[in-house]
Amino acid sequence: MSAATATADAPVRKIALRTRGHSIGRVKSALLMQMSATFEPPFAPSELAEMLKPFVLLDAFDMDHAEFKSFGLHPHSGMATLTFITDGEMKYEDSSGAGGVLREGDVEWLHASLGAFHAGAVGEQGCQLFQLWIALPPEQETGEAKSIHLHKEQVPRVGPVTVLLGTYKGVSSPLTPPSDMTYLAASLKAGQRWRYEPPAAHTVAWMATKFGSVRVPELVEKHELVAFEPSNQAIEFEAVSDVEFVVGSAVKHPYPLSIYGESVHTSPEALEKGKAHIAETKTRLIAEGRLVMAQTPGHD
Repeated sequence: MSAATATADAPVRKIALRTRGHSIGRVKSALLMQMSATFEPPFAPSELAEMLKPFVLLDAFDMDHAEFKSFGLHPHSGMATLTFITDGEMKYEDSSGAGGVLREGDVEWLHASLGAFHAGAVGEQGCQLFQLWIALPPEQETGEAKSIHLHKEQVPRVGPVTVLLGTYKGVSSPLTPPSDMTYLAASLKAGQRWRYEPPAAHTVAWMATKFGSVRVPELVEKHELVAFEPSNQAIEFEAVSDVEFVVGSAVKHPYPLSIYGESVHTSPEALEKGKAHIAETKTRLIAEGRLVMAQTPGHD
């Protein structure tokens, strides 16, 4: 009946912060985990980003092809992005030359490092996805970018849980996380319970819903993200309705966040290196006819 059953008197984590983010234009999207508390440079990390780093932002997109057809090539540096397609499909490409079609259940991992551009085009039937931004440690933030596409059958499952990153119950994602973390997707039927026991060192934890509602034990509803209080206690989920959600836990990222546009680094010096590499890559992409100025918001 249930994925796991909690001990009645076992302690569980409480919610410390929650957000619904905000919509972006006509795209039905919640920018759930705000990265910056300010909107003009120099950017200051938000309370939520500071609490949950290395996780710095989560986008939840529900895109209709008729209203929104594509994201042009745009840059990232100092971070990795993990895109998980929950419904529909999306064509993608990046500045390394990688590309393809992401379908329901697929994952695209872009380890942007010193800097990379990527783009997506929504399929005819639309597309729903979560995209998670993850801060990199200093030894990885200025390396070479890489892109990996995992097909649905390559993404491991354990009961109602899909292992997107890290390890759960001895089952590991093929992707190598940049630091000690776990990122899971769960699908529960109404009344079903699931108890997540994070690794002992994971004092950072959060969850966000795609649809439906779940008690943790407080009620969390569609397109809502909650940050749990710092601890290594378990999180108990009870589905109020059929529900799909993602949950992340990690060792706290011990570095500051230096933010500019869609770049997140551990220092102003590393950020400047990332901006310089993005500018060089932008010049190359324009020369190749793959990029126009309107496709690169946030970077001059």
